[in-house]
Amino acid sequence: MPESASLIAKYQADVAAFKAVRPDYRLFAAIVERVLKRAAGELGISAIVQARVKELASFAEKTIRKQASYRDPVNSMTDLCGARVITESTDAIAPICAFIRKHFLIDEANSEDTAARLGVGEFGYRSVHFIVALKPGELTEDIAAVMAEQAQDPEVARIVARLHERRSHEECDGKSYAPGPKYRMEIQVRSLLQHAWASLYHDRVYKSAFNLPANLKRDLLRIAAVLEDADESFARAIAAVDGYREYFGTYLPPDRMGDELAKDRQVLAFDPGNLGLALKAARLAVSLERWADVVEILEPFVAAWEALPWPKPDGHWPTRSAALDAAIAAYESAKTPGDQRRARAVLDDLRDPRAMNLLLDYGIANWRLGERAVARRDLLRATGLDLTSADAVIALAETRDEEGRRTPARLGYGKAFEINPDEPRAVRGFLQLTAEHDHDLGFVAPMRPTLAKAVQRCRERAALGIYLPWAHYDIGCFLLFLSRPFEALAAYARAVELSHTETPIETALDQARRLREALDEGPDGAWTALERFLVVARVVKLEAQWRAAEQAVIDRRKDLDAAEEALQNALKKAETREVGLEAEQSKFDAARAALERATAEVQVRREAAAAAQHALESEVGHPDCPVLRGPARGQPKPQTGVHGESDSSEPARDQVVIVVGGCSREDETRMQEYRPLLEDAFRGFSGTLFGGGTRNGIAEMVGNLPETRPGAILKLAILPESMPAEHDRHPAYRLYYHPGNGFSPPGPVQVWADLLSQGVRPAEVRVIGIGGGTVAGLEYRLALMMGAKVGVLRGSGRAAEEILEDPDWSGHPNLIALPYDPQTVRLFVNRPSSAAVLTPDQREAAARIEHARNAESRRIKAGADEDRNQPWDRLREDLKALILDRVDFSIEQLRAVGLRLVPSDQVPDGVATVETLTSEQIEIMAEMEHGRWCVQKLLDGWRLAEVKDEPNKRHPDLIRWEDLDEESRDKDRDYARRVPSVLKELGFAVFAVDGTAGFEWLRQ
Repeated sequence: MPESASLIAKYQADVAAFKAVRPDYRLFAAIVERVLKRAAGELGISAIVQARVKELASFAEKTIRKQASYRDPVNSMTDLCGARVITESTDAIAPICAFIRKHFLIDEANSEDTAARLGVGEFGYRSVHFIVALKPGELTEDIAAVMAEQAQDPEVARIVARLHERRSHEECDGKSYAPGPKYRMEIQVRSLLQHAWASLYHDRVYKSAFNLPANLKRDLLRIAAVLEDADESFARAIAAVDGYREYFGTYLPPDRMGDELAKDRQVLAFDPGNLGLALKAARLAVSLERWADVVEILEPFVAAWEALPWPKPDGHWPTRSAALDAAIAAYESAKTPGDQRRARAVLDDLRDPRAMNLLLDYGIANWRLGERAVARRDLLRATGLDLTSADAVIALAETRDEEGRRTPARLGYGKAFEINPDEPRAVRGFLQLTAEHDHDLGFVAPMRPTLAKAVQRCRERAALGIYLPWAHYDIGCFLLFLSRPFEALAAYARAVELSHTETPIETALDQARRLREALDEGPDGAWTALERFLVVARVVKLEAQWRAAEQAVIDRRKDLDAAEEALQNALKKAETREVGLEAEQSKFDAARAALERATAEVQVRREAAAAAQHALESEVGHPDCPVLRGPARGQPKPQTGVHGESDSSEPARDQVVIVVGGCSREDETRMQEYRPLLEDAFRGFSGTLFGGGTRNGIAEMVGNLPETRPGAILKLAILPESMPAEHDRHPAYRLYYHPGNGFSPPGPVQVWADLLSQGVRPAEVRVIGIGGGTVAGLEYRLALMMGAKVGVLRGSGRAAEEILEDPDWSGHPNLIALPYDPQTVRLFVNRPSSAAVLTPDQREAAARIEHARNAESRRIKAGADEDRNQPWDRLREDLKALILDRVDFSIEQLRAVGLRLVPSDQVPDGVATVETLTSEQIEIMAEMEHGRWCVQKLLDGWRLAEVKDEPNKRHPDLIRWEDLDEESRDKDRDYARRVPSVLKELGFAVFAVDGTAGFEWLRQ
């Protein structure tokens, strides 16, 4: 039915009226878009913000279709202007909605959360809709900024004034709209998946003029249900990610952190206002404990924040920082709930998570630099800038704890726990100070679920490589409170392993001492064991830092030499008027200054390591521990042959090996299969051998190991003063005791205390692991943390298999999965000391011959372009070292088959020499070569795999000799077969020592 002329004229008048006010709505949209983008940024929310004004055609269509509902559409429609905030997840919707409610006038009658329309079991369109207007006195800075951007429009000031106008009752008399703001707009807030549903279904189908078939509606609603579930899952996942985000990239090796920090600071020089980059750089500097760098990076941003004006029109405070200080003071001193609410309202207005992080790191750095008044002020400000964050509250509590103000510190940790019960640092601080306050652990029992949850939270962080090493320190602390000491010390071992500086160790040591004293623990207590462990660990870390500092001096000296050479070259060029002298002089001066700093650092590190060593010897070294290294007792000095070769294959007792394994009754039968392996591996061993000390399992096998000569092996064990009834002492061990009832952490800790007390470097210690239980699991981890090489037998079960699969330790460079191969195990723990039969020149000559033969063989098979096929003089140094190692080992191989080496011109007439080896000799030497190769590869980081992968150091031949295929065995046989001919080219002869070949002449 055709429209009447009067109705068409009305439509035209309505469109003309809307066209006249569209510029007003465009400015309204610009203001709201700016406000919402700023709000998302300040709230730390990633969101898409859009704003638009209704198109004329869309307005005309709605006017025509719904003319019965909108008799005066320009004044009664609420969506002439609209904005959308599309968040990543549903969790971000509430903060945005709270901001909108706070800063805009809300038309509650026309606003709604569409999810409320959905019944139980219904799924569909979900979005929060607000009808808003500008609130007088609010958003003045945003409005002024938009006006400045559109200053060329002479109407902009008048438009802004109109946007704040309101209708009176008289104006609304008889109209279809109520009194209130004249200009309103719609703001929709929804998640990304909710927006997907709105775009794909709601806007396309719901608003269409046709009805869908029931089956298609059913399909679409099923999709809505899936999207709703996915939205909730996204919210949980994003919340977890956001919880980790602040730690991203902070755990790296120190050199990489230094490089990253340098790069970030260089970029920051080109973008000095980039707060996000500054916070990232500062967090790296915090991890490196470069507190002056933190202050230097953040100081300009702190100064800029302090100068920000207070946006409220009353002008009561000149700056936001002044308003914040006043609000914090009012909040803390509030006497009534009303006073507290008013102060909190101001704090909510000032909420700024990014500024909170800025002041948090700045305050921590100033605290470490001794600027305590400044630090406390800024940390207190940080607590007020985000009342939902526990980080600043914890930092403030930590400063009070360091000052010895235990009560306010404990209250602070408790407050942080209330804010975020899932934050492990709050839990740890509360536990520590409550235990000290109560002098008892009775309060822990009801907190066990909380502690278990905190452990899981820390493990999640550690798995992501964030909040390290503190996550492991916290895990250890919680496990000790849960009475799980073996797991706890293993966690502390991992924490120390990851500690770049001594600060975390010192902090943990101080906490352990305080708890030991507060709980009045005896020498066998859990916190006492932790304290002793940390004293030992501190020595290891300080010595490592000292060694690293010495290496830094060497590196800086090389840099200085290079800079000096470049400077000399520049001086020569300067004589010919070429440029570059000033730059090279600057580099030389910088290199010289770096060397001076490194040299000074060495002295500091050396003194710290010496002091820690002295404390170790006086505090935790056991007085009953015997001398661990030295000449084998009762043995004469071995006689030597030509060129210093020993007539004995056994060195002095200077090797230290720890054998760890299953000693429980259930392990007895299974452990027996390792008896032959251990006997072969330790045949001819001379040194100190730590074992279990009992007649059970692996401990008994170690006690029963035969000695080539009496006194060559010192079998040593430390046992608890009160032994379990099922364990008997083995008479072959030299025993000493630690306090306690049963096998507990103090035993393994004491072993390392005694080793270090006597100057045994952990890198010189080898650990063999065969299965084992809880005690063995701790021993493996302690040894790795200390720096020992730990070889566990593949397939030996329980603790040995567990550590090979433990994500915290499985990739450790010192953890080796040994095959059940006697030669490999023997050469891992008992590498015979080759006497200096060959001079350095002869060693290299033999290596050249060996390399030339190998290269020729490879060229035939694989071409001449491999790195290892290069001529000797151009061969990589690491490849040369491998060949020299094999040459050295050939002397041991000859010994093993009853052969000796002498210069050809010194062989008397009538003494038969060996030109070729027997098949039996070749087989023995080949098996030894395979063992040597396995140990060499394993120590170099290679691991077993089905396919060879050289870049990733994977090889299928890291297995026992019996399982090796014939092709691989033949390679080792070829090496053995060539030994006599290589030595003959050097002028040496090989002969058999069988008692009838005239060997006595060598001793004349």
